[in-house]
Amino acid sequence: VEFRCGGRALGQLREWRDAFQATNRVLSVSALELAPAIERLQGENKTLGRTVRTLQEQLAGHVAADLVTTGARVAGRVIVAQALEGWEAGGLKAIAAAIAATPGGCAAVFSTSQPALAVIARAPDVPVDASAVLKALIARFGGKGGGKPDLAQGGGLTGDLGEIVAAARIALTS
Repeated sequence: VEFRCGGRALGQLREWRDAFQATNRVLSVSALELAPAIERLQGENKTLGRTVRTLQEQLAGHVAADLVTTGARVAGRVIVAQALEGWEAGGLKAIAAAIAATPGGCAAVFSTSQPALAVIARAPDVPVDASAVLKALIARFGGKGGGKPDLAQGGGLTGDLGEIVAAARIALTS
């Protein structure tokens, strides 16, 4: 059987060969062990992802507990309005939810990245509408979002982060 290949096809075959050989070198496996090695790495990646999520949830609980102890006390409420560095939407939501699990807990937490992410949450015994607070912030600082009276989240808020946090604090106390 004769195999003929044009210049372009031969060039592409060489690229694939080189990529395949490089992958074998990086993974330190033979060609026959490549697929199982990739499957093993994917499994390890999933396990690490679950571990990271669990640790983030635990850390969020500790951060929330610290914020509750330092939060302002107003009319029987624990008011936490703060920008938190290094947290993404899921972590902010976990922190706000943990604060809202505290009787009288009311939280407005923001990312420090611009445009800012926002999560507003409140305990069942707090008569604040988280969705209305977020809508007021969006009306003033832009962005999008929504939610329910007990939990709302959004993003795209622009402007001075100190002003955003101050506006949230005022909205949570009124």
